[in-house]
Amino acid sequence: MNRPEARIEVLNIQKQKSLRLGGLRKIVVKVLASLKRPRAEVSFVFCDDRFISRLNIKHFSRRGPTDVIAFPLSGSKKGVYLGEVVVSVEQAARRAAEYGNTWQRELALYVIHGILHLLGYDDTTLSGRRRMEKKQEFILSKIMTNDKYSNDETKHLLCPD
Repeated sequence: MNRPEARIEVLNIQKQKSLRLGGLRKIVVKVLASLKRPRAEVSFVFCDDRFISRLNIKHFSRRGPTDVIAFPLSGSKKGVYLGEVVVSVEQAARRAAEYGNTWQRELALYVIHGILHLLGYDDTTLSGRRRMEKKQEFILSKIMTNDKYSNDETKHLLCPD
């Protein structure tokens, strides 16, 4: 029997921002559906800079925090379980201020970015990064009910009232 919807595990281990986990799951379900993976399984960890810095040094020998680390599950059964995405909420808040976004919109972009990494997208080259950024913006515009630069829906989905 096929499951009608994606299966998403979410763990919030940071304390900088209050997150609405149900809203995060809704965003992930929309992203997976837009990528034609409506029954995929994925795990997310929302963390602080300290946690993601430790992963960055351990797995990539790079010092300091990064925004997103994705751990694709290779050899999975036709892509049912895609893998795990670790997102720094601190980085989302910091970069949002730099880019003139809300931290919620930036976090939604990181969710999309992580899922794209699980599906094989690579941003280590300039052309790969451009392809990925274009895809991220396209997906964000598809999953948000308002125009693609709307922050209202991401705020509603990601923040407690």
